[in-house]
Amino acid sequence: MGGRRRPLGTGGMATKLGAAKKACASGIATIIADGRRAGVLTAVLAGTSDVGTFFRPVADRLASRKQWIAYT
Repeated sequence: MGGRRRPLGTGGMATKLGAAKKACASGIATIIADGRRAGVLTAVLAGTSDVGTFFRPVADRLASRKQWIAYT
């Protein structure tokens, strides 16, 4: 996943997946959804199941120091 680079924009799928990985390792649930879709934020917050991709946080999140080492 991730695809090719495009001349416009800096946040491709690879960037989104990397951010989701960091968030989940920190114990934060993450959803990647299509921001161009009307009402997507409301649907995400309402827990609509057909919106985006949900990433579960890890049960044993990284300690602050290990997180700093891993992602800085």
